[in-house]
Amino acid sequence: MSRTTFLKSLRKEAGRRGLDFRLDKKKGKGSHYLVCIGKRRATVPSHLSPRLERLIRKQLGLLD
Repeated sequence: MSRTTFLKSLRKEAGRRGLDFRLDKKKGKGSHYLVCIGKRRATVPSHLSPRLERLIRKQLGLLD
């Protein structure tokens, strides 16, 4: 999955849960973005594997 598609899915999921979604392109190093959902945050690189996508969702509290 591309980073753009992944970020769209995170935004939708945060909206469904009633959580704030923030994306900061300036805080990440190089081609990394900082994503905040509620009070949790994670760094999203430009290249994502399915395992990394799952890890980021877990860091953001979107996996039960």
